[in-house]
Amino acid sequence: DDIINRKIEIANLYNEKFCHVEAISMLPFKQENIRHSNWLYTILINKQINRDSIIESLMQSGIDTRPVFYPLHEMPPYKNYKHSGSLTNSINVSYAGLSLPSAVTLSNDDINFIAKTLIRVLK
Repeated sequence: DDIINRKIEIANLYNEKFCHVEAISMLPFKQENIRHSNWLYTILINKQINRDSIIESLMQSGIDTRPVFYPLHEMPPYKNYKHSGSLTNSINVSYAGLSLPSAVTLSNDDINFIAKTLIRVLK
């Protein structure tokens, strides 16, 4: 429970920092009767912004991030398999998704630094 509670605290800190940043769509969202573990804190970056350049800029500030997983149907071993006609959502999330550091060992100051840096880089 301590780990999940800290993950929720981290997600709440990020949510507070990003709630008014237009270039960020927040994930995950809260839903009644569901307790999200926040294993990763993942956001979507506005389509007009190059997510990979954001990743590079954050790395230059010492912040290691992770792109969202690529759609399965685009991975070489699976390209020849049949898939549904439209996978627009998975493609959009894959190319705009960014997971931020969320280790329970991060301090609130660390989270604030990450959030401030991301907001600065997005401008």
